[in-house]
Amino acid sequence: MKGGVRGALVDPRLRRTLVATAFTTEAWRACALRASDLASLPNRRLSNRPRVFAPESGAPYVPIGSLHLAAAMKAARLVRPTPLAMLYAARLANLVFWTALVAAALWLIPAMRLSLLAIAVAPTALFVASTCSLDGPMDALAFLWFAIVLRLARRPEEPLRRGTTLALVALGAVLALVKLVYFPLVLLLLLVPAARSDSSWRPWIMLCVASLALGVAAIGVWLCMLPGPASALLFDPIGTGEGASRQMLADPVGALGAVVRTIRREALPWIINLAWPLWTTCTIAYPATVAMVWGAWALALLLDAEAHRPTGAQRLVAFGVFVCILVMSVLVAFAAWTPQGESRAVGVQGRYLIPALPALALAVLPPSVPLRPSVRRALLSAIVVALATSLVLVQVAFVRQYDWSAR
Repeated sequence: MKGGVRGALVDPRLRRTLVATAFTTEAWRACALRASDLASLPNRRLSNRPRVFAPESGAPYVPIGSLHLAAAMKAARLVRPTPLAMLYAARLANLVFWTALVAAALWLIPAMRLSLLAIAVAPTALFVASTCSLDGPMDALAFLWFAIVLRLARRPEEPLRRGTTLALVALGAVLALVKLVYFPLVLLLLLVPAARSDSSWRPWIMLCVASLALGVAAIGVWLCMLPGPASALLFDPIGTGEGASRQMLADPVGALGAVVRTIRREALPWIINLAWPLWTTCTIAYPATVAMVWGAWALALLLDAEAHRPTGAQRLVAFGVFVCILVMSVLVAFAAWTPQGESRAVGVQGRYLIPALPALALAVLPPSVPLRPSVRRALLSAIVVALATSLVLVQVAFVRQYDWSAR
């Protein structure tokens, strides 16, 4: 901030570089990769000059999910105080943090380990993890939460200790704190009483209520600390003043109709985006990648089904959590940034459903099929090859998305 103007130091040739890497539709659809075109890119030297921008608004997230990003950017600023260095330091910190949480989840989970791993290392999930977005830590935290709850659900007869109870309440509150739209994940705690027909649901319902109450209270305190009315921050987080929140409050039944229309219209793009992280189509890599990722997930479920058999009540709880997150995501998009007068929500992407994919996987886990060891090894190899190939195709397509040879 200087003289009432917000700004940052940005490379003087950044605009020229962006123009040089302009999107070229024909080359993108051809999916041709010319590695020689990239040779000159590292030789473009970077320096600084002031460029003005004015980020006057943003989503009112509690900063707990961004602390590691801020620490990484601060450290990079001490060594190399340029926006590019700080950006990549934040991206690296996000990836490291995500990797640590996913590793902990894979270590703790008592079953469905292969399914969780396949979800985590698919192209879209890895893409999100390597950005500066809050969605990366949120995805990993959701995976860890699923692993912990499933571990408890495998031993529903064991009484809860006080330390475990406090830890569950705190971690459940953090889920709501990072992104309130994912608060239905807290309800996965109901998988524990759903494991046995004679279990008492009341203690677990109270745990869910305590976690959500703590999380919502913390969000309320944070909103009170921010300038401006809390209603504006909640219903107009990007500051356009064009959100459909008033329309939703005036006609809640109509808003539910918008949810149905959005799901019907966007179901296929969401399915694609869960496997393909880019927003355009590549006539060669794109269909193959989507098929391989979803095929790998299906095979992972088949292999995991032999070691875990959820009850009908557990399937119902898991599917209910997935549906709640789906509906909440659409409603938030409709209220926050959908222009008034629209009949459906805009801007909802398939990647928003990544935190709910483990719950969906549990809900649709197929019946156990006895497999010979040789067949299991062959299917496991097919999963590894499919996911590895999809990652290569996405990376190649991403590089070729830009015309790096232009000057």
